[in-house]
Amino acid sequence: MTVAEGIRYAAEETEMNIDYLLLCGVMWAQHASQDACEELIRALHSDDPDVAVLANALLKGPQRVATA
Repeated sequence: MTVAEGIRYAAEETEMNIDYLLLCGVMWAQHASQDACEELIRALHSDDPDVAVLANALLKGPQRVATA
């Protein structure tokens, strides 16, 4: 099973959950997975505000703070 197939399989199981969303975030950040990115974008429109906030943060990636 490829990564993309695994992501699709997990999406079909149930509603989007936090573990699944974190997996998508890792796949997006480390491998630029198009499928993972699409799932994160889909999560932005979730009825669960926690899911939408997490998806937004994962899509933005790490925030770096400038040091003086």
